Amino acid sequence: MLRTHTCGDLRREHLDQTVTVCGWVDTYRDYHGLVFIDLRDRYGKTQVVFDLSHDEHLQELARSLRKEDVIAATGVVAARDGKDINPKLATGEIDVRGRELTVFSRAETPPFEPRTNELPGEEIRLKYRFVDLRRDALQDIMRLRSELNRFTRNYFHDREFLEIETPILGPSTPEGARDY
Repeated sequence: MLRTHTCGDLRREHLDQTVTVCGWVDTYRDYHGLVFIDLRDRYGKTQVVFDLSHDEHLQELARSLRKEDVIAATGVVAARDGKDINPKLATGEIDVRGRELTVFSRAETPPFEPRTNELPGEEIRLKYRFVDLRRDALQDIMRLRSELNRFTRNYFHDREFLEIETPILGPSTPEGARDY
């Protein structure tokens, strides 16, 4: 199942389109037969709403979701009622009305929440680096590093430089440690 849009893409101009979004379950609310999932990826958040009254399998699957599960949701983009618009989100004027749900990965309870301001010590953060890398601050750093690398490579490429890694030019040692 391929995504058609990122979680930060969808706006009012996408109303009535069938879309597929993928990401981590950020929050989960079960409210009178509706399950609300805030789905996030590195581009933003989108709320996916599952109406559980029609499909028993979808009902069971949607209710089993928890924070940090990785899913894909397919549905139709719908406008939120005026009182339900979330001005804090770029996608706050729409919902995706979920019709299909695929769970790629179930998550154990993380040792800390990546979206919190109260972080554990560095030792725990390094031990669970895969969780720590989901934090916005680290995502911003990785984006900046990627942009700088791209800019540097493009600069030299445009001037016909070759990029050569020196370990390629030297023989390996049996221990491997002297390569660096």
